[in-house]
Amino acid sequence: AGRVLFQREEAEALTLASNTKLLTTSCALAKLGADHRFKTTIGLVGEELHVFGGGDPNFSGRDHGDDPTAIFKGWAKKLAEAKVAKVGALVLHPDFFDRVDLHPDWIAAKYDQDAWWCAPVGALSLNDNCVDLLYEAGEKAGDPVKVTMRPETKYVTLTNKATTVASTPKPFGFVRKNGTNEIIANGELQVGTKQRTTWV
Repeated sequence: AGRVLFQREEAEALTLASNTKLLTTSCALAKLGADHRFKTTIGLVGEELHVFGGGDPNFSGRDHGDDPTAIFKGWAKKLAEAKVAKVGALVLHPDFFDRVDLHPDWIAAKYDQDAWWCAPVGALSLNDNCVDLLYEAGEKAGDPVKVTMRPETKYVTLTNKATTVASTPKPFGFVRKNGTNEIIANGELQVGTKQRTTWV
């Protein structure tokens, strides 16, 4: 009947939430079309390999056998087929988008930036700009927890303070210091805990 049944803060400006992705996707389909393909360009300048990001979100292991570096291995194979014997430097160009890689409201609100959904964004992203952390208990009580990082990178520092215990473990988890790429594994895992994965 045109009557308002309920309203709350209807004129208040609110921070955009995840359901905004529905509108973003609709807009992208309308403007770019369903057949649009994101383009990443690579080229050699002397011995420098230049990579120009175009916003492709799929530099990850999702569609590549859980290997986040699979696309790069494909590039390496094509370079080898083209008789490129040596690459002296890798030069990345992520400037297709703006330079706002983390929502300023998230920083102001002091969100825990070690959450996977709080990863920075950009036109050249690898593995959703996260690292996969694979962890499992050591062989016996007193052993450190086994932690591996995928993809392996010097961009991130991993400190393992977690230990294996016989029973009643303290909570286990990872913490990344806000504004840094330092990840710390804390807590305990019980003997026999099989490999699990988380993202930071």
